[in-house]
Amino acid sequence: MINLYDKTMWNYIIKDIGKELEYLPYAILLGLILFFITKNILFKSNKSSHYFYKFIFLIYLLALVHITLFEREPGSRTAISLTLFETLGGSRNNAYVIENVLLFIPFGFLPATLFRPMRNLVFSLMGGAFCSLMIETTQLITQRGYFQVDDILMNSIGTVLGCSCFCLLTGIYRICRYTITKCFGSVKI
Repeated sequence: MINLYDKTMWNYIIKDIGKELEYLPYAILLGLILFFITKNILFKSNKSSHYFYKFIFLIYLLALVHITLFEREPGSRTAISLTLFETLGGSRNNAYVIENVLLFIPFGFLPATLFRPMRNLVFSLMGGAFCSLMIETTQLITQRGYFQVDDILMNSIGTVLGCSCFCLLTGIYRICRYTITKCFGSVKI
């Protein structure tokens, strides 16, 4: 069981997240380059907000690949764990579990802003589970990470949480917009 009051676990999480933020400027620069190269080929929307979300999603994907694959030496990890909840227990392991959930929250939120089918929790779950499975398989093949079923489950939970946050925020926005237009007439929000 995860003890949410475990200070050591939270210290591990904060340290790990801080370590990953070192690479953010490089991800932004690479994301900008890739974004401007592919903008006219792949992205055809005229909405500037749409471009913004695509750019953020691209940076997220680059960071995700770096965190899950390129931070580790090839051949350094070869184990396979097909036992559910095997990674639970101890401050360090529980920190990894929470980090896996946090890592995939953007994977549920950002695609929902870009692709209408990804606003469906089932499609979002399938997308997150598939992406996580591909990462775990790549880690296994390149021996850059352990293939763990727990990771796939926790990443999938993170994806569902991200999609749920998107749906909740969208619902709140629609209710507010409806209420304001009912009260004040045709006010553009």
